[in-house]
Amino acid sequence: MKDIKYIYKNTLVTLLSQIIRILLGFILQRVFINTLGVKYLGYNSVYSNILQMLNLADLGVGVAVTSFLYKPLAENNKTKIKALMYLYKKIYFIIAFVVLLAGSLITILIPAIIKDAECSNYYLRIYFIINLVAVVSTYFFSYKRTLLIAEEKSYFTNYVDMILNIICSVVQIIALNIFSDFVIYLVINVIKNIISNLIISRECDKKHIFLKGNIAQDEVEKYKRAIGIYVKDLFISRIGAYIYYSTDNIIISIFKGSLLAGYLSNYTLVTTSIQSIVTQLFSALQATFGKLIVKENSLEKQKEIVDEYFFINYNVSNICALCSCFLIQPFIMLYIGKKYILNDSTIFFLSINLGLTLLLIIPSQVFIVYNLYKYDKQIIALSAFMNIVISSILVEKIGIDGALIGTLITSLIYLFGRLFIISRKIFDIPYRYYIKKIILWIINSSTGFVGCYFVYRLIDITSWTKWIISAFIYPILVVFISIFIMHRSKEYIIFQKIILQNLVKIRGNKRFK
Repeated sequence: MKDIKYIYKNTLVTLLSQIIRILLGFILQRVFINTLGVKYLGYNSVYSNILQMLNLADLGVGVAVTSFLYKPLAENNKTKIKALMYLYKKIYFIIAFVVLLAGSLITILIPAIIKDAECSNYYLRIYFIINLVAVVSTYFFSYKRTLLIAEEKSYFTNYVDMILNIICSVVQIIALNIFSDFVIYLVINVIKNIISNLIISRECDKKHIFLKGNIAQDEVEKYKRAIGIYVKDLFISRIGAYIYYSTDNIIISIFKGSLLAGYLSNYTLVTTSIQSIVTQLFSALQATFGKLIVKENSLEKQKEIVDEYFFINYNVSNICALCSCFLIQPFIMLYIGKKYILNDSTIFFLSINLGLTLLLIIPSQVFIVYNLYKYDKQIIALSAFMNIVISSILVEKIGIDGALIGTLITSLIYLFGRLFIISRKIFDIPYRYYIKKIILWIINSSTGFVGCYFVYRLIDITSWTKWIISAFIYPILVVFISIFIMHRSKEYIIFQKIILQNLVKIRGNKRFK
């Protein structure tokens, strides 16, 4: 019962904090554009991509330590918990200095990355250094977050972040309207990160006084070796993920200027908001997904579980991709005005990339459950390299769409590569099993696109009222088309049975009461 309580609490607080963060993000971005302009938004987008690259210095240590913490926490083995936290702190302190050094060197190159800046190179570097300080500061305290999250107390960390995000966003909005100063905006972010981590660190110290005791060095050495092996398998995947999803703005800025990166960031604010909500929902299901698989000894039963979750994953991805394809453009026009809109082709590729990113959630969770990272190193390295090459060549010729096409091509390689590994290394089934699924899903999505296009031609979205009505129509239409095309599929029949069984249980509970 306690576990269920934590699951609900963590999920509700996480979703609430995500929704508030997204709403504040849209308000803040509009104020940002009105006071500082889209140019500074472009700088900020490029800085974010660079700092995400520097965060690769983490090497996946945080993920590794979290996975190793579960068992000693379940056994209340304080010796092992202390050893892990001591090692985590030591590694993160080293990483902080490495990131600071690497960031200082990159500062020299900033003018070459942002060639069309309206401000001087001196200010470009100052802005980047403030962003760098915000990132480095997190390494000195954020390791204590991991312990609370591993204890299923992420609701506390999310609650603290949510409150501080509300306060700091309001302060930033006021400061932007009064001073219109980018430095003040950035400094508030730094202060927010430091205060948030200090509060969480203090809470962790209060709940875990035993962490101050002596450390068992033999346990530290054991974990050092185990974490090293885990990180070795995970690191290539982290590099690949960064190149897939965090290099577009840098490439666009280098070849076409930071202004276009600023325009694109208005759209990616929408897609990343959708992505963060869906990812949080599937993250809440990850523990259940893993437990269901572990409990089943039969590979056939495990395959059915994976298929069902993957089917749900596809349908959520399909709804998000198709709705964003027809709703993002009118949203941007209503949100900040027609002068900030990009070509319809850009929205098309952005939406496909959103769908593919979401579609990779369950295959990625399968890789975590079965520890398959060692099998796709070559695929990730090749596709990451191809992404940079293809995006750089195409962005020079066709602009923003070129970078998005590069990401699209390599995301497909990434998806099909992972499905090949899952089919051969886990279930030992022919690869065509997943190819047939993907073909059916492509047919379904294409039909959904045609259906949505007819609605798009009928409704000219010129007001928020029409946009809201359309936001209800599109997902309903997509769901009905999916039911019509896939109602005979095995996954749909199983899904329907699960829904009916749960409805019967709910009715039975109501009658009993």
